[in-house]
Amino acid sequence: MQKLNLIVGVLVFLLVAIRHFIPFKVKYWHIMAFGAVILILSSSVSLSEAYRSIDFDVIISLFGMFSLGFALEESGYLGHIIYKYFKRTRVVKELVLLSIFVFGFASALLMNDTIAIVGVPVILLLAKNYGLDKKFLVLLLAFSVTTGSVLSPLGNPQNLLIAMSPVFTNPFVEFFKFLFISTLLNLLLLFFTTTVFREEFHSRPLSHSQEPIRDKELARLSKISLYIFFFLSASRSWSFFCEI
Repeated sequence: MQKLNLIVGVLVFLLVAIRHFIPFKVKYWHIMAFGAVILILSSSVSLSEAYRSIDFDVIISLFGMFSLGFALEESGYLGHIIYKYFKRTRVVKELVLLSIFVFGFASALLMNDTIAIVGVPVILLLAKNYGLDKKFLVLLLAFSVTTGSVLSPLGNPQNLLIAMSPVFTNPFVEFFKFLFISTLLNLLLLFFTTTVFREEFHSRPLSHSQEPIRDKELARLSKISLYIFFFLSASRSWSFFCEI
């Protein structure tokens, strides 16, 4: 059974790697489902084990976040937020630099996975408003949250494991003391690295326009939901850390 599991794992990995070369369209979930079906049919994994392996907390969390993101965008409130914080940027370089630090430091407070999910509708709207490439901004978001999360014990699960070490008396202070400068320098290095996408860094002044709130009631509910989300995320991260 272990040999079959290894073979299926390698096969799934290879299919994911070469899926763009397959003559017909194949999505990631097709490949994952294919591997899961093989394991179940071969009795390597029973149906009950497969069911128990499903993390419904993650599914519900993702459903809630994507619903919130859709509501923010559909109501026009997301455009309002972006205009508020990005209206002072004059050129693409300033926009990119601000995005890196906003996503980076936010991930240190609310965990990188959280900001990665919240940031997706933001960067899609930035791409739409300022004519930037979506792939470029997706990479920007991914590297920003990964780099910025290093600064805090709550930034990512790996940091929590390190903070559990008895050598730390005050993890928050010690992380900040030893990692603030290096995190800051790496975020700056990330900014200079992004300049390889020269076609994105045009010198034309950015044109800012505030999108109207299209649905005031939905915007009000989205705003309340956003505050609740950030409060609960911060509370859960803090309580989890305090229990360690």
